[in-house]
Amino acid sequence: MRAFFDSDIVINFTLSEEAIEKEKRIVENNKRLVRDCQRDKLLCDVKKNWDKFYNQYKTNFFKDRKWLKVEFDHIFKEGLKNYDETIDKSEIRKNEQTKLVLEIGCGVGNSLIPLLMEYEDCNFIGIDFSKHAINFLNDKWEKLVSMNNKLKYENMTVESNMKDKNEKETNKNMELEGRFKCAFENSLNDIYEKEKKNKNISLENNINDSTHNNNDNNKNNDNNKNNDNNDNNNKNNDNNNDNNNNKDCHILEEQNCTDIYELKSYKKFGNLIKTCVVDITSSDEDNSNFICEYGSVDIILLIYVLSAVQPDKMINVINNSYKYLKKGGYVLLRDYGLYDLTQVRFAIKKEKNISENFYVRGDKTFVYFFKTEELHDLFCKNGQFEEVQNKYITRIVKNRKRNLEMKRIWVQSIFRKI
Repeated sequence: MRAFFDSDIVINFTLSEEAIEKEKRIVENNKRLVRDCQRDKLLCDVKKNWDKFYNQYKTNFFKDRKWLKVEFDHIFKEGLKNYDETIDKSEIRKNEQTKLVLEIGCGVGNSLIPLLMEYEDCNFIGIDFSKHAINFLNDKWEKLVSMNNKLKYENMTVESNMKDKNEKETNKNMELEGRFKCAFENSLNDIYEKEKKNKNISLENNINDSTHNNNDNNKNNDNNKNNDNNDNNNKNNDNNNDNNNNKDCHILEEQNCTDIYELKSYKKFGNLIKTCVVDITSSDEDNSNFICEYGSVDIILLIYVLSAVQPDKMINVINNSYKYLKKGGYVLLRDYGLYDLTQVRFAIKKEKNISENFYVRGDKTFVYFFKTEELHDLFCKNGQFEEVQNKYITRIVKNRKRNLEMKRIWVQSIFRKI
């Protein structure tokens, strides 16, 4: 099965110079800014507006970002030498230190929870400056863990019941086997005694005339018929027993298949060690030990987060990320790219522009559209990070119902702390 982003619904496209110029003209010709008083109020009410957003949409707005495994799996597994899916993960734990992953702007867990379900050997921390988002995340995670534990308990119960049933079936079969063995031995003894008796009768009657001999022969024939009937009855009993055993085996096999299916449903999760409300855009030192120790984090996630921050505060997010990361730790970033369809729509609507490439949505939250060069400068100009990956992701998303093709442009980057 092909990945969603490599299907007839979502396909790659090449961003041509002609297409860039076309979108650029639309954006450049529509730079009418929001009024100063409106802009100041929006910038002042950022936290309040995000709380309103999550209070309205709860956990139903964003989809879970399962593509994170596809794009960044090698980063999460880096350091696990000779990593192999077939290796017992308990052996990996003995030799390797557990990674600590911090998601900045975790929201209700659309990135964090898929990663928790995928990487059981990692510890995770989620922070957001919306208290409603954190509350919804905690509730969502608590329900998921409870459901998973229930599946685990059900599996253990099924295994225990199956073990008891197998023991009962074994004991029952042994008991039946003993009964049939005893019956069979008794039948053999009866046959032997009857044959012995018949032989004695035959010897005593040798002196009789031919008529008596004929009568004796008839008696012997009758006895032989009875013996044959007994043998046939024993054979029929054995066949019936075999059929019953086969039926029981099929029942056990079906139950074992169900048991295996249930085991596949249970999953070991990573460890969510902390969630908290933090304004990571602040330059104050108040947040320093509130999240975790400086230099203790292996991976920081910035998934559609930096674009929601006003441009003059983006550097604070990057500086704080640098403080928390270990040397050699990574920032994994996905965000909106310049001339994305969303930006073109904002430009056409007018009065959505706060500053260059920075817009306000209808729900009063912000969005910035990046060039890859901007991201490189933000992370690397002060010598804090080195660029590992920094590229545009271009996709045509087809809406068959509305017969639309939407050209989406994102930026995806990996930066390593020097």
